[in-house]
Amino acid sequence: MNLFNMKSTTSAMRTLFQKLDTDGSGKLDRKELLDGLHNDSELHLQAPKIAEILIGWSKNHTGPLSYEEFLKEYENV
Repeated sequence: MNLFNMKSTTSAMRTLFQKLDTDGSGKLDRKELLDGLHNDSELHLQAPKIAEILIGWSKNHTGPLSYEEFLKEYENV
């Protein structure tokens, strides 16, 4: 994350996470990520990044991602 823009970046990431978290559980599963990519034109612009998150997730996690885990995966891409 850019330190000079951290507040707005964090807000944007929280908004993205909430948009993807369609069941409101506070965690993302693979279906929510994939559905978000297919159903939201804004997210199509981020498809390569989210695909990389899915790849990292497959290697490092077995269950749903919390917001903090999502951020970590996003930053590692």
